[in-house]
Amino acid sequence: AKACGMYAIVDWHMLQVGDPNFYDINNPKDAVGHSKAFFDYMSKKHAADGNVLYEICNEPSDPDGTWGNIAAYANQIIPVIRKNDPDGLILVGTPQWSYSIGDVNTADITNMHNVMFTFHVYVTDHPDGDTSTLSDAISNGVPVFVSEWGCQNSDGDGANDHTLGQEWVDFWRNNKISWINWNFSPDPLSGAAWDFSQMQNPVFIDANLKESGTFVKDWILNPADNFPSTTAIKNRPAISNAKTFECSPNPFFGSISIKFPVGMRSNSVLTIVNAAGSEIFRKTITGNQFDWNGCDASGHALPSGLYLATLTGGNGNIMNQKIIKGGN
Repeated sequence: AKACGMYAIVDWHMLQVGDPNFYDINNPKDAVGHSKAFFDYMSKKHAADGNVLYEICNEPSDPDGTWGNIAAYANQIIPVIRKNDPDGLILVGTPQWSYSIGDVNTADITNMHNVMFTFHVYVTDHPDGDTSTLSDAISNGVPVFVSEWGCQNSDGDGANDHTLGQEWVDFWRNNKISWINWNFSPDPLSGAAWDFSQMQNPVFIDANLKESGTFVKDWILNPADNFPSTTAIKNRPAISNAKTFECSPNPFFGSISIKFPVGMRSNSVLTIVNAAGSEIFRKTITGNQFDWNGCDASGHALPSGLYLATLTGGNGNIMNQKIIKGGN
């Protein structure tokens, strides 16, 4: 993940047991011992990485996953992580499968440094699109991170409601809230991003995206959630649909064909930047395609990882596409 310029969440995933203070419903005496050992190990291992988030209890549930029990648990786990990773972002689950974020009282958390609280929603379970609980939490100064959501019902399946999903995405963008959609897999559920059922060698290209994956990719790219001001959004050059900007194969191991759409084949500039945002290649476009060999402007081979190709047209239009270079 780090090589691709991505964040990664280390998740203590709770199932069946509602109270995070208990690791195993059949072994309640063990309490938080397993969780402490796990986060001590993971925070020692990843403290220097800079891209790891620690989600210490995913979806505390009824009847025992109360805010009081969650806060008591968090106050035991946070010091374990802070001993090894003083600044890593810590995500704390909230009652009722991380939906009742209105129950959070940040005063109950002893050390609030870089701590946020999770909110989960599956939109067809909440067809009214009521954001009031989340709005109240934001107004009360609760730092919110949407660590799971989907356009289906709560089991990640059923009909997709992308209209309602768009309302939630717009709300989060307007309130500068980061989100993660579930799930990036080829499983048979409607909430899965990929369909590899007809493929012997699966590849991550748009043609293999399921309905959910297509919408989520578009929400991520248009516009990217870099939380600019309203003025910046209004004055921002138009970004064309990323699907019209074809790069294949993607990921690539030798070279990648970057195909320029109609209207961007002359007086346009192709730039490629690495995950740190540094420009490593620039070329004025002639023709309808360029095969990039994964080298910088001096011909030096670049490491594997995530890169961003940008087309800037003479008319001011800008198009972006993420590309991934595989291992050398």
